Amino acid sequence: MKRNKHRHTDETIDMSDLMELKKSVDGMTDADIYDLIARPGDPIEFSQGDVNRLQDRINDEINSERKARRVRRVATMCAAILLPLVVVATLAGYLWQSPAEAPDGFYAGEICIETDNGESSVTMLPDGSEIKLGPKSKLSYSMSSFNNDMRHINYTGEGFFEIARHEDIPFTINVNKFEIEVLGTTFAVKSRDYKEYSEIYLREGSIQLMSYLTKRQYLMEPGQLAIINNETGGIDIMAASDEYMLGNQPVLMFKSATMRDIATELLTYYGIDLQLSDGEVASRRFTGSIPTDDLDQALYVLGTAMQVRIEKVSPGHYVQK
Repeated sequence: MKRNKHRHTDETIDMSDLMELKKSVDGMTDADIYDLIARPGDPIEFSQGDVNRLQDRINDEINSERKARRVRRVATMCAAILLPLVVVATLAGYLWQSPAEAPDGFYAGEICIETDNGESSVTMLPDGSEIKLGPKSKLSYSMSSFNNDMRHINYTGEGFFEIARHEDIPFTINVNKFEIEVLGTTFAVKSRDYKEYSEIYLREGSIQLMSYLTKRQYLMEPGQLAIINNETGGIDIMAASDEYMLGNQPVLMFKSATMRDIATELLTYYGIDLQLSDGEVASRRFTGSIPTDDLDQALYVLGTAMQVRIEKVSPGHYVQK
Protein backbone atom coordinates (compact mmCIF):
# COMPACT_ATOMS: atom_id res chain seq x y z
CA MET A 1 0.00 0.00 0.00
CA LYS A 2 2.77 2.40 1.00
CA ARG A 3 4.73 1.54 -2.16
CA ASN A 4 1.71 2.35 -4.32
CA LYS A 5 1.28 5.69 -2.57
CA HIS A 6 4.80 6.68 -3.55
CA ARG A 7 4.35 5.45 -7.13
CA HIS A 8 1.09 7.39 -7.50
CA THR A 9 2.85 10.56 -6.36
CA ASP A 10 5.66 10.28 -8.88
CA GLU A 11 3.27 9.08 -11.67
CA THR A 12 4.93 5.67 -12.09
CA ILE A 13 2.01 3.50 -10.91
CA ASP A 14 0.76 1.06 -13.56
CA MET A 15 -2.74 -0.35 -14.17
CA SER A 16 -2.29 -3.55 -12.16
CA ASP A 17 -0.99 -1.61 -9.16
CA LEU A 18 -3.82 0.86 -9.52
CA MET A 19 -6.37 -1.95 -9.36
CA GLU A 20 -4.53 -3.41 -6.35
CA LEU A 21 -4.72 -0.01 -4.68
CA LYS A 22 -8.43 0.20 -5.44
CA LYS A 23 -9.06 -3.22 -3.85
CA SER A 24 -7.12 -2.16 -0.76
CA VAL A 25 -9.01 1.11 -0.47
CA ASP A 26 -12.37 -0.63 -0.99
CA GLY A 27 -11.67 -2.81 2.05
CA MET A 28 -10.82 0.09 4.33
CA THR A 29 -13.03 2.31 6.44
CA ASP A 30 -12.97 6.08 6.14
CA ALA A 31 -11.02 6.24 9.40
CA ASP A 32 -8.41 3.81 8.07
CA ILE A 33 -7.98 5.86 4.90
CA TYR A 34 -7.62 9.09 6.87
CA ASP A 35 -5.11 7.47 9.24
CA LEU A 36 -3.11 6.21 6.27
CA ILE A 37 -2.81 9.50 4.42
CA ALA A 38 -2.34 11.64 7.54
CA ARG A 39 -0.14 9.35 9.64
CA PRO A 40 2.49 11.37 11.59
CA GLY A 41 6.02 10.98 10.26
CA ASP A 42 4.86 9.72 6.90
CA PRO A 43 6.76 11.69 4.28
CA ILE A 44 4.03 11.16 1.71
CA GLU A 45 1.32 13.79 1.75
CA PHE A 46 -1.86 13.64 -0.34
CA SER A 47 -3.39 16.92 -1.35
CA GLN A 48 -7.06 17.18 -2.28
CA GLY A 49 -5.95 17.37 -5.90
CA ASP A 50 -4.08 14.06 -5.50
CA VAL A 51 -7.19 12.44 -4.05
CA ASN A 52 -9.35 13.79 -6.86
CA ARG A 53 -6.93 12.58 -9.54
CA LEU A 54 -6.78 9.15 -7.94
CA GLN A 55 -10.55 8.97 -7.75
CA ASP A 56 -10.84 10.05 -11.41
CA ARG A 57 -8.41 7.34 -12.52
CA ILE A 58 -10.24 4.69 -10.53
CA ASN A 59 -13.61 5.83 -11.93
CA ASP A 60 -12.21 5.79 -15.47
CA GLU A 61 -10.99 2.24 -14.96
CA ILE A 62 -14.33 1.15 -13.49
CA ASN A 63 -16.25 2.72 -16.40
CA SER A 64 -13.88 1.15 -18.89
CA GLU A 65 -14.42 -2.26 -17.33
CA ARG A 66 -18.20 -1.79 -17.32
CA LYS A 67 -18.11 -0.86 -21.00
CA ALA A 68 -16.01 -3.91 -21.76
CA ARG A 69 -18.51 -6.07 -19.88
CA ARG A 70 -21.37 -4.57 -21.88
CA VAL A 71 -19.53 -5.27 -25.13
CA ARG A 72 -18.84 -8.84 -24.02
CA ARG A 73 -22.48 -9.27 -23.00
CA VAL A 74 -23.76 -8.00 -26.37
CA ALA A 75 -21.23 -10.17 -28.21
CA THR A 76 -22.36 -13.17 -26.18
CA MET A 77 -26.02 -12.48 -26.99
CA CYS A 78 -25.24 -12.13 -30.71
CA ALA A 79 -23.23 -15.34 -30.62
CA ALA A 80 -26.12 -17.14 -28.92
CA ILE A 81 -28.40 -16.10 -31.78
CA LEU A 82 -26.06 -16.40 -34.75
CA LEU A 83 -23.84 -19.33 -33.79
CA PRO A 84 -26.57 -22.02 -34.15
CA LEU A 85 -27.41 -20.65 -37.61
CA VAL A 86 -23.78 -20.61 -38.65
CA VAL A 87 -23.20 -24.11 -37.28
CA VAL A 88 -26.27 -25.52 -39.03
CA ALA A 89 -25.42 -23.82 -42.33
CA THR A 90 -21.80 -24.92 -42.17
CA LEU A 91 -22.57 -28.49 -41.21
CA ALA A 92 -25.40 -28.71 -43.73
CA GLY A 93 -23.14 -27.53 -46.53
CA TYR A 94 -20.35 -29.87 -45.41
CA LEU A 95 -22.64 -32.88 -45.09
CA TRP A 96 -24.21 -32.12 -48.46
CA GLN A 97 -20.75 -32.67 -49.92
CA SER A 98 -19.49 -35.39 -47.54
CA PRO A 99 -22.39 -37.30 -45.93
CA ALA A 100 -20.31 -40.43 -45.46
CA GLU A 101 -18.13 -38.64 -42.93
CA ALA A 102 -21.04 -37.20 -40.92
CA PRO A 103 -21.42 -38.17 -37.25
CA ASP A 104 -24.37 -40.48 -36.65
CA GLY A 105 -25.75 -38.24 -33.92
CA PHE A 106 -26.07 -35.29 -36.28
CA TYR A 107 -27.79 -37.43 -38.89
CA ALA A 108 -30.49 -38.29 -36.36
CA GLY A 109 -31.33 -34.63 -35.66
CA GLU A 110 -34.08 -32.78 -37.51
CA ILE A 111 -33.70 -29.28 -38.93
CA CYS A 112 -37.01 -27.40 -38.70
CA ILE A 113 -37.99 -23.97 -40.03
CA GLU A 114 -41.45 -22.75 -39.06
CA THR A 115 -43.58 -19.59 -39.43
CA ASP A 116 -46.50 -18.48 -37.28
CA ASN A 117 -49.75 -16.70 -38.13
CA GLY A 118 -49.08 -13.58 -40.17
CA GLU A 119 -45.40 -14.46 -40.70
CA SER A 120 -43.35 -15.39 -43.75
CA SER A 121 -39.75 -16.49 -44.23
CA VAL A 122 -37.19 -17.35 -46.91
CA THR A 123 -34.70 -20.18 -46.43
CA MET A 124 -31.92 -21.67 -48.54
CA LEU A 125 -31.33 -25.42 -48.49
CA PRO A 126 -27.81 -26.95 -48.65
CA ASP A 127 -28.17 -27.71 -52.37
CA GLY A 128 -28.98 -24.09 -53.21
CA SER A 129 -32.76 -24.54 -53.45
CA GLU A 130 -34.77 -21.57 -52.15
CA ILE A 131 -38.09 -21.86 -50.35
CA LYS A 132 -40.38 -18.99 -49.39
CA LEU A 133 -42.54 -20.10 -46.48
CA GLY A 134 -46.00 -18.60 -46.23
CA PRO A 135 -47.77 -17.96 -42.92
CA LYS A 136 -48.29 -20.89 -40.54
CA SER A 137 -46.00 -23.19 -42.53
CA LYS A 138 -43.31 -25.70 -41.60
CA LEU A 139 -40.30 -27.18 -43.39
CA SER A 140 -38.25 -30.02 -41.91
CA TYR A 141 -35.48 -32.40 -42.98
CA SER A 142 -32.46 -34.21 -41.59
CA MET A 143 -28.99 -34.83 -42.93
CA SER A 144 -29.86 -38.50 -43.36
CA SER A 145 -32.60 -37.53 -45.84
CA PHE A 146 -30.90 -34.54 -47.47
CA ASN A 147 -27.33 -35.08 -48.72
CA ASN A 148 -25.48 -35.80 -51.97
CA ASP A 149 -27.32 -39.11 -52.39
CA MET A 150 -30.90 -37.93 -51.85
CA ARG A 151 -32.95 -34.76 -51.33
CA HIS A 152 -36.15 -35.22 -49.33
CA ILE A 153 -38.04 -32.75 -47.11
CA ASN A 154 -41.38 -32.60 -45.29
CA TYR A 155 -43.61 -29.57 -45.75
CA THR A 156 -46.95 -28.29 -44.47
CA GLY A 157 -48.69 -25.00 -45.20
CA GLU A 158 -47.99 -22.74 -48.15
CA GLY A 159 -44.73 -22.17 -49.95
CA PHE A 160 -43.06 -21.08 -53.15
CA PHE A 161 -40.24 -23.39 -54.27
CA GLU A 162 -37.29 -22.76 -56.58
CA ILE A 163 -35.48 -26.11 -56.70
CA ALA A 164 -31.82 -26.27 -57.75
CA ARG A 165 -31.31 -28.66 -60.65
CA HIS A 166 -29.30 -31.82 -59.92
CA GLU A 167 -30.25 -34.38 -62.56
CA ASP A 168 -28.78 -37.32 -60.66
CA ILE A 169 -30.45 -36.42 -57.37
CA PRO A 170 -34.25 -35.99 -57.58
CA PHE A 171 -35.89 -33.68 -55.06
CA THR A 172 -38.95 -35.11 -53.25
CA ILE A 173 -41.37 -33.34 -50.91
CA ASN A 174 -43.80 -35.03 -48.56
CA VAL A 175 -46.89 -32.79 -48.34
CA ASN A 176 -49.95 -33.96 -46.41
CA LYS A 177 -51.06 -37.18 -48.17
CA PHE A 178 -49.10 -36.89 -51.40
CA GLU A 179 -45.53 -36.64 -52.68
CA ILE A 180 -43.97 -34.23 -55.17
CA GLU A 181 -40.91 -35.29 -57.16
CA VAL A 182 -38.93 -32.66 -59.07
CA LEU A 183 -35.56 -32.04 -60.71
CA GLY A 184 -35.19 -28.31 -61.33
CA THR A 185 -38.53 -26.61 -60.96
CA THR A 186 -40.42 -23.50 -59.82
CA PHE A 187 -43.82 -24.13 -58.25
CA ALA A 188 -46.18 -23.15 -55.45
CA VAL A 189 -47.90 -25.32 -52.82
CA LYS A 190 -50.98 -24.63 -50.72
CA SER A 191 -51.82 -27.46 -48.33
CA ARG A 192 -53.36 -27.26 -44.87
CA ASP A 193 -54.75 -30.04 -42.70
CA TYR A 194 -58.04 -28.26 -42.04
CA LYS A 195 -58.80 -27.73 -45.73
CA GLU A 196 -60.61 -30.17 -47.99
CA TYR A 197 -58.26 -29.56 -50.92
CA SER A 198 -54.56 -28.90 -51.50
CA GLU A 199 -53.25 -26.98 -54.52
CA ILE A 200 -50.04 -27.11 -56.53
CA TYR A 201 -49.26 -24.69 -59.32
CA LEU A 202 -46.31 -25.39 -61.67
CA ARG A 203 -44.62 -22.40 -63.24
CA GLU A 204 -41.43 -23.89 -64.73
CA GLY A 205 -39.97 -27.35 -65.25
CA SER A 206 -41.90 -30.53 -64.50
CA ILE A 207 -43.08 -32.36 -61.41
CA GLN A 208 -44.63 -35.72 -60.76
CA LEU A 209 -47.33 -36.10 -58.13
CA MET A 210 -48.17 -39.30 -56.32
CA SER A 211 -51.15 -39.76 -54.02
CA TYR A 212 -50.36 -41.91 -50.98
CA LEU A 213 -54.04 -42.90 -50.82
CA THR A 214 -54.61 -43.97 -54.44
CA LYS A 215 -50.97 -44.68 -55.43
CA ARG A 216 -51.69 -42.98 -58.76
CA GLN A 217 -49.07 -40.75 -60.38
CA TYR A 218 -49.62 -37.57 -62.37
CA LEU A 219 -47.11 -35.63 -64.49
CA MET A 220 -47.58 -31.85 -64.50
CA GLU A 221 -46.50 -29.33 -67.13
CA PRO A 222 -45.85 -25.58 -66.73
CA GLY A 223 -49.02 -23.51 -66.38
CA GLN A 224 -51.01 -26.35 -64.80
CA LEU A 225 -52.79 -26.40 -61.43
CA ALA A 226 -53.35 -29.64 -59.50
CA ILE A 227 -56.25 -29.84 -57.05
CA ILE A 228 -55.80 -32.69 -54.56
CA ASN A 229 -58.66 -33.99 -52.42
CA ASN A 230 -57.15 -34.49 -48.97
CA GLU A 231 -59.78 -37.07 -48.01
CA THR A 232 -59.86 -39.31 -51.10
CA GLY A 233 -56.44 -38.62 -52.64
CA GLY A 234 -58.03 -37.81 -55.99
CA ILE A 235 -56.10 -35.36 -58.18
CA ASP A 236 -57.53 -33.10 -60.89
CA ILE A 237 -55.16 -31.19 -63.19
CA MET A 238 -56.23 -28.10 -65.15
CA ALA A 239 -54.77 -25.05 -66.86
CA ALA A 240 -54.28 -22.00 -64.63
CA SER A 241 -52.55 -18.64 -64.56
CA ASP A 242 -49.83 -17.11 -62.40
CA GLU A 243 -52.45 -15.73 -60.02
CA TYR A 244 -52.02 -19.01 -58.14
CA MET A 245 -48.35 -18.33 -57.63
CA LEU A 246 -47.62 -17.67 -53.97
CA GLY A 247 -45.90 -14.32 -53.68
CA ASN A 248 -46.80 -13.04 -57.19
CA GLN A 249 -50.34 -11.98 -56.36
CA PRO A 250 -50.83 -10.82 -52.74
CA VAL A 251 -54.43 -12.01 -52.63
CA LEU A 252 -56.48 -14.84 -51.19
CA MET A 253 -58.94 -16.33 -53.63
CA PHE A 254 -62.14 -18.01 -52.46
CA LYS A 255 -64.76 -20.05 -54.22
CA SER A 256 -67.95 -20.51 -52.21
CA ALA A 257 -66.00 -20.32 -48.94
CA THR A 258 -67.91 -19.95 -45.68
CA MET A 259 -67.43 -16.97 -43.40
CA ARG A 260 -66.02 -19.40 -40.83
CA ASP A 261 -63.35 -20.57 -43.30
CA ILE A 262 -62.48 -16.99 -44.18
CA ALA A 263 -62.09 -16.12 -40.48
CA THR A 264 -59.55 -18.97 -40.23
CA GLU A 265 -57.60 -17.55 -43.19
CA LEU A 266 -57.58 -14.08 -41.60
CA LEU A 267 -56.01 -15.63 -38.50
CA THR A 268 -53.40 -17.37 -40.65
CA TYR A 269 -52.44 -14.40 -42.81
CA TYR A 270 -52.97 -11.46 -40.48
CA GLY A 271 -52.84 -13.06 -37.04
CA ILE A 272 -56.23 -11.60 -36.04
CA ASP A 273 -59.11 -13.31 -34.28
CA LEU A 274 -62.49 -12.55 -35.89
CA GLN A 275 -65.45 -13.48 -33.70
CA LEU A 276 -68.65 -14.24 -35.63
CA SER A 277 -72.02 -13.37 -34.11
CA ASP A 278 -73.93 -16.57 -34.90
CA GLY A 279 -74.09 -19.73 -36.99
CA GLU A 280 -76.11 -18.13 -39.76
CA VAL A 281 -73.39 -15.56 -40.45
CA ALA A 282 -70.66 -18.20 -40.10
CA SER A 283 -72.26 -20.30 -42.84
CA ARG A 284 -72.61 -17.49 -45.38
CA ARG A 285 -70.52 -18.11 -48.49
CA PHE A 286 -68.16 -15.85 -50.39
CA THR A 287 -66.61 -16.10 -53.87
CA GLY A 288 -63.91 -13.60 -54.73
CA SER A 289 -60.57 -12.38 -53.43
CA ILE A 290 -59.18 -10.30 -50.57
CA PRO A 291 -55.64 -8.87 -50.23
CA THR A 292 -53.07 -10.48 -47.95
CA ASP A 293 -51.09 -7.27 -47.43
CA ASP A 294 -53.82 -4.78 -46.44
CA LEU A 295 -56.02 -5.76 -43.48
CA ASP A 296 -58.31 -2.71 -43.65
CA GLN A 297 -59.03 -3.34 -47.33
CA ALA A 298 -59.56 -7.05 -46.71
CA LEU A 299 -62.10 -6.39 -43.96
CA TYR A 300 -63.85 -3.75 -46.09
CA VAL A 301 -64.23 -6.13 -49.04
CA LEU A 302 -65.40 -8.94 -46.79
CA GLY A 303 -67.85 -6.76 -44.85
CA THR A 304 -69.34 -5.26 -48.02
CA ALA A 305 -69.71 -8.59 -49.81
CA MET A 306 -71.15 -10.43 -46.79
CA GLN A 307 -73.29 -7.48 -45.64
CA VAL A 308 -71.85 -7.41 -42.13
CA ARG A 309 -70.04 -4.84 -40.01
CA ILE A 310 -66.60 -5.76 -38.65
CA GLU A 311 -65.19 -3.73 -35.76
CA LYS A 312 -61.89 -3.80 -33.90
CA VAL A 313 -62.26 -4.31 -30.14
CA SER A 314 -58.57 -4.65 -29.21
CA PRO A 315 -55.23 -5.33 -30.96
CA GLY A 316 -55.62 -8.59 -32.87
CA HIS A 317 -59.30 -9.02 -31.96
CA TYR A 318 -62.28 -8.14 -34.16
CA VAL A 319 -66.00 -8.79 -33.92
CA GLN A 320 -68.66 -9.10 -36.59
CA LYS A 321 -71.96 -7.35 -35.88
